[in-house]
Amino acid sequence: LGETKVMAAVSAELVEPFADRPTEGQLLFFVELSPMASPAYEPGRPSDSAVELVRLLERAFRKAQAVDVEALCIVAGKRVWSIRCDVTLLDDRGNAAR
Repeated sequence: LGETKVMAAVSAELVEPFADRPTEGQLLFFVELSPMASPAYEPGRPSDSAVELVRLLERAFRKAQAVDVEALCIVAGKRVWSIRCDVTLLDDRGNAAR
C-alpha cells in the first residue's frame, strides 16, 4: 500500500484516571511529521496534518474497540495504565498526510 515509512514507539505508565472515567485507562497518540520525511514538513509545533492524523488514529482505534480501555484499570478511581503511542513519519511517499 505504498512505500511510506513510519516508526512507532509505545510506552506505558500508571496514572490517576480522569475523574469522569474512573475505570478507564488512556490511549494517547502523538504524530510527528519529520522534516526528513519530506521537505514540506517543518520542525516545531504539530502541523494541521499531524493533528488530523492523531484524530484519525484515535477515532480508528476507538471505533474498532482495538484496545479495551477498561482492562487498563488497575484500581478504580486510583490507578490506570496510560498507553502512549508516538508515531514518527520517516519517509512520506504521498499516502500518509496532506
